[in-house]
Order: sequence, then C-alpha cells, then structure tokens
Amino acid sequence: LHDYEKSITEKTKSITGLERQIARMRNDTTAATVAKRKQLEQELADAKTELEEAQYQHSIEVQEDALNTQYEAYEKERNEEINKLRESLNDKEAILDISFNTVKENAALDGVPKKSWLSYEFCRMKGIEKINGRMFRYIYPLTGKAARLLNSYPEYKRLTYPKEKDLCFSLRIGEKQYAEIPPPVFDREARQYNPQDYGGRKELRTFERPIEAPR
Repeated sequence: LHDYEKSITEKTKSITGLERQIARMRNDTTAATVAKRKQLEQELADAKTELEEAQYQHSIEVQEDALNTQYEAYEKERNEEINKLRESLNDKEAILDISFNTVKENAALDGVPKKSWLSYEFCRMKGIEKINGRMFRYIYPLTGKAARLLNSYPEYKRLTYPKEKDLCFSLRIGEKQYAEIPPPVFDREARQYNPQDYGGRKELRTFERPIEAPR
C-alpha cells in the first residue's frame, strides 16, 4: 500500500507539472512553442493514462484481496462446520456403541439373548434411576374450526387445566415397585453429547437435559 501511494503521488505530481508548463505556453504562438506544447500535451495524455491504469490495477488487486479474504473466511467456516459434524457423528457413534453394549449387558445379566427394557437389577448395578411422571400438555384451539373439532371429542370438553399439584412422579425402588417422589429438578449444567451453541455458550435443549430425582 505504501509503494502504491508513493507511486500515485509521483504520477500526480508529474501530471500537475506538465499541466503548468502547458498553461504557461498557451498564449505563445511561435512555431517552436507550439511544437513543444504539443509534445507536452502528448506526455500529459500518456501520464494520465498511466495514472488511470495504475489506479485500475490497484482496484483489481484490492478486489482480489477482498475475494481471497472472503474465500478464506468461508473456507474456515465450512471446515469448522465439517469438524463439528464429524464430532457430532463421532458422538453419535459413541452413543450407539454405548447403547448397544448396554442392551447386550442388560440381556446377559438375566441370561437371555436380548431384552427390550432395562431390568431393575441392571439399573441398580449401573446407578440408573427410572422415574415415571406426568407433565403439562395443553391443547388450545387457534381457530373456530379447531375449537369445533376439539369440542367433538368428549374427553377434552370442560376439563380444567392441569396445575403443578396434578403432576405426580414415582421412582422405581424395586422390581415393579415404585415410590412417590416430589417433581425432579433439571440438572442444567450436565452436558456430554450434542450440546447446542446459543449466544456463544453451550446449552442443552430441554428434552436433552438429564433429570436428577430428589433423594
């Protein structure tokens, strides 16, 4: 940039000098002066063309640099996305491996080839708690047609909205045995797989957050 500015300054200075010389000769009509003025006018035209060419080449270089910068930023962003995707796929593969091994281990504990649910003994051995519970679910019609459709189902008519007192949770304490517990609280700091990035910080979506049952 320094060399370019220096070159433009020199070319501009040369053009200004030629213009001044031509201006001083404007009222002199002698043959020698006219010939000299025409020579200077040609030099001035060449100097202006050279200046315009230098400015044009510089603008091309600036645009190329900007495009290169944009491409590098784009390439960096794409590489980061690819790396995140690879990490996510690796996490998913790890989850699948853990899940598959868990299923195999759960079945082996009971001496059967396969089992589609986690037994109480297996969960107790692994420190896994099973909690049954209810959560809020509201249906609110947004149009008249939706209201009429909802009213056509008797089980949804004139029901009071559930409140916190209506929620109930139970903790498995033995094979087919459950004990009522207060509502569990979400551990919002727990994160292991697939954290979501909101506002520059990692945060798990609600349905991804593990819950911790009160003791």
